[in-house]
Formats: sequence, structure tokens, C-alpha cells
Amino acid sequence: MSFLSTTWLMFTTYLGATARSKRMIICMLLVLTVPLAALLPPAHVEAEKAVYMIGLFYLLQVVAPIVGLIASAGVLSDEVENRTITYVFTRPVPRAALLLGRYLCVLVLVSALMAIAAISVSSVAPTRSATPALADGQASRLLLAAILGGASYSLLLAGLSVFFKRAMVIGIFYLVAMEVFLALVPGSAQKMSIQYYLRGIYTNLGAVENQWLRDGPEMLAGTEFSTPTELVVRLMLFLAFLFGVSVWGLRRRQFVLTS
Repeated sequence: MSFLSTTWLMFTTYLGATARSKRMIICMLLVLTVPLAALLPPAHVEAEKAVYMIGLFYLLQVVAPIVGLIASAGVLSDEVENRTITYVFTRPVPRAALLLGRYLCVLVLVSALMAIAAISVSSVAPTRSATPALADGQASRLLLAAILGGASYSLLLAGLSVFFKRAMVIGIFYLVAMEVFLALVPGSAQKMSIQYYLRGIYTNLGAVENQWLRDGPEMLAGTEFSTPTELVVRLMLFLAFLFGVSVWGLRRRQFVLTS
């Protein structure tokens, strides 16, 4: 009960401040570019293809990682910079409750932003196309992948902030170098990237009529994905493992506050 009550206290205390923070405002502005991107495809482009391309290459590969990293950058760093972390850790409360409570604030807000972005793509792009119909499950798959992407990348940076002072720099390096590299390398190495799971959840639409959607873009040619259900389960297990490692590191870390 101490863990649950402390987690709830952290969540309710920081939710409003997190929503009003400059980081979250930047994330909101970035999400607003998604419906604008949905207005760019010409009218002769099929809505299925427009939503597919914008969702895969912009929302999941650009917006979700950046929003996740920016939003969760202050999960622990704000407490350290403001020297308020001592108020929490000098009391007999679980350290994991601070991490979970702060992360839940970010998770709720990022999930809402990703949902808005995914729904806006699926709603705006068809209005610009002469063929407005989408493939069965395309909108719902994009919504699920976007929310899981925001949750994964935000937890990734929150975990990095437990072990490193410059977690944002390491997170950016991971996105630019490791994530892009691993997602393009053929073979099982792709499974080490978050993008592999997001792409599999979104693009594995089954037997759709559109041949282009069945074959996918050239960069995904030859990539074998598991079923969306298996990918979701594996991604959730990865997030649980990442949170467990972060809690383990937080319990053993000594915070040195400079004057």
C-alpha cells in the first residue's frame, strides 16, 4: 500500500506540472505537424498509401521517438536540478514509486498525443484522396503502434536517466545511430530495435486488396514479421524488463547534488 499510495501521490502531484512544462509544449507543437503532413499527398494518391507512408515513415519513425525522448527527459533530471529529490529519498518511501509515478504522468500525456496524431492521419488524409477508403484495421493498427511507440521511447529515456547524467544525448545517439542501423540490417538483429516491433504491428495487415500494401515499401522487402499479437507481447515484455532494470539501478544509485 505504501508503494501504491506513493506512486499515486507522485502521479497526481506532477501530472499538471508535466502537462504545462516546456517539454510537453514542444511535443504538442511537433504532433501538430502530423495532420499538416496528411494534407501534403496529391489527390490522386490513394488514401491507403498516403496513411501508410505518413504513419510508417513520419509518425512512427520520427514523431514518436522524438516526443518520447523530449517528454521523459525530466523524469529524474528535474528532481536533481531542483534539488527536490532529497525530499523524497530521505523519507521511507520506495524509490521505484517516484520513477513509476513520474513515468505514468509522461505515459498518459504522450499516449494522448500519439492517439491524436494517429487519428488525425487516418481522418485527414482520406479527405484529400479520390479513393478515401482505408484497409481493414489500418487505422486501429496505426493507433496501437503509435501509442506503444511513445510509451517505449519515453520509458527508454527514463531508464537511461537513471544511469547517465546526459541521458538525452545518449538517447539521441541511440535513435540516430543504433535504431536506424538495427532497423535496416537484415536478419535477427532488427529485433533489437523498437522500430522493428512498431513496423510489424502496423504493416502486417494480412490479406488486403491493395498489392502495394501487401508487398510494402522497398526498404521492408525481405523483412519477416511475427504476428501483431506476438509483437505486442514481446514489446510489453521488453518494457517490463526495462522498467525492472531501471528500478534496480535507481535503488543503488547515489545522487550527488552540486551547490
